[in-house]
Amino acid sequence: MKKIVFVLLMGITYYIAGMYQYQSLMVLFLAECFIFVGMYVLVKYFKWGLSVELEKRNEFAEKNETIRCGIKIRNRGRLSISRFKLRIRCEYNNKETIVRNLYGGSECGEEFVHYEIEPRYCGILQTKLVFLQVYDYMALFSARTKLKEEMRIAVFPAERRMNIELPAFGSCRSYQLQLMTTDYTGDDSYEVRQIREYQEGDSRRHIHWNQSARTDKIWMKEYEKEADNHVQFYLDTTGFEKAKEERRDAFYELLSAMVMGMLQKVPMVQVNWYEDQQNGLHVKEIYNYEQCKEMLYLFYNMVHEKKNGVTIESRQEELRMDMESAFRLDIELRWYQGEKLIYQFTQESLEQEIEQKLFVIWG
Repeated sequence: MKKIVFVLLMGITYYIAGMYQYQSLMVLFLAECFIFVGMYVLVKYFKWGLSVELEKRNEFAEKNETIRCGIKIRNRGRLSISRFKLRIRCEYNNKETIVRNLYGGSECGEEFVHYEIEPRYCGILQTKLVFLQVYDYMALFSARTKLKEEMRIAVFPAERRMNIELPAFGSCRSYQLQLMTTDYTGDDSYEVRQIREYQEGDSRRHIHWNQSARTDKIWMKEYEKEADNHVQFYLDTTGFEKAKEERRDAFYELLSAMVMGMLQKVPMVQVNWYEDQQNGLHVKEIYNYEQCKEMLYLFYNMVHEKKNGVTIESRQEELRMDMESAFRLDIELRWYQGEKLIYQFTQESLEQEIEQKLFVIWG
């Protein structure tokens, strides 16, 4: 619009200068022509000199936590830029797109600008810089540069624990959970399986004193029989590619709360899922919340890369011994033990179901 008005002004100036032979108006017309051409050249110079770059390529955050993202602005030219527009697009798996425009100016050299994002869903949130548009001082012309800058933000659920009562510690491979209340004293009757860092609730009698003294960290001995006390948990990936972000978010929230709830009763939860026919079964052992987030991150990437999920039913014969007693969760928020449906969660009431319900598993 400004360009059209300026061109009309130039035409009026030229017409009056020619009609009434005003030399001063003719000089003004030439000055307007010089400004018009000068602004066109200037915006091309600004386009060449200005570049943007994301401060980070990967970030981790909790759902509904405000994330402060940094962008480095670099002006290689000798003139300051009064105005630019940066188009930013945020999306989950190429869906649920949020578009924002960031306006600003740039002095010579480098500087940082920031913008804030509040993730609404768990999963992989992609932040892309789409284009950078610069303007001349009079905003008559603009020039646009396409960008390929991208940042991936892994968004995790907040740490919550579902109220789950298991009959006793025991291996869920058979899930005939015999009562096993032996306190491991660290004698030779139990073989040490591995040494791991201290976790809240660990017994002092299992501390590896020599290793702890050498590293200034508390390390624990984990024994074979202790490690065998775990829960098997399978994820049915059927339908993930077609599921909306709200449903995926509910699945992630529920999975995290279930795993953390079970870890209050058993030392370890083993989460399993099939990525595809080529990669087969993926197994992740979880002892704490940090490892739960690692498991979610691996699962996020599998979903983000759109690998075809393999249904649990399609491997029924292979997993028959496990599936007789193992837990299973699918995208419809159905929680199974073997083939028995324990509970059908609802997306709308999920918060209340996680916080208020008590689930007693009898084995």
